[in-house]
Amino acid sequence: MTSKKRTCNEAFFAAIDTEEKAYWVGFLAADGYVRDDRGTMQLRLARRDSHHVARLRQVLRSDHPIYEGTTRSGWGEQRHSYSELYIRSTRLVGDLARHGVVQRKSFTVRWPVFLEQSLLRHYLRGYMDGNGGFYVQNSSHAPGRLRLRFEVTSNRALLLGAQEFLVATCGLARTRLSVTHPREPRICKMRYGAWRDVMEIFHLLYDSATVWLPRKRSRIEPFL
Repeated sequence: MTSKKRTCNEAFFAAIDTEEKAYWVGFLAADGYVRDDRGTMQLRLARRDSHHVARLRQVLRSDHPIYEGTTRSGWGEQRHSYSELYIRSTRLVGDLARHGVVQRKSFTVRWPVFLEQSLLRHYLRGYMDGNGGFYVQNSSHAPGRLRLRFEVTSNRALLLGAQEFLVATCGLARTRLSVTHPREPRICKMRYGAWRDVMEIFHLLYDSATVWLPRKRSRIEPFL
């Protein structure tokens, strides 16, 4: 018995000319995994976000299965459930590579200057959904009050490009990027914590948008 040949829209990322394509390039740049030598693309998210994996499969018009599994980590061998989409397509991987989504991309991915200006906010929303977000916490200086913040983690070059975009479109000030680990200064975090700044970024990313990771939007929306 021969195995079924799986199909998908292998030309989906040939040209990044729609909101959905820009979003998913950003998301995969942050949280996807490709193997150039094998021509494979993989997206693995926590089981609670399995619907988002299914959405990518839908936009790719793919009939590849979504695998469910668990991994173990930490001293206590804590188990984590995940959902994973795995696609083998040299064309798909090649097109993603032209847009910066390559193997071991953490240090090499750059702000997508190749995109139309109107698509940059969708790319940033995708990248944030994969490697950042909006957060709410109690203020340590004013008990009973809440603090909001927006943050994204990436290499310094990408964050500087993203920050220039936010400065130009939202009127934000430039903030200092903070190194996330002293042994790896190339990976930084960009944060904004002023209420006005967070609101400006929220509206930039979400107003009239059609695709996002629901869990991350619902975390902050009630407080705005």
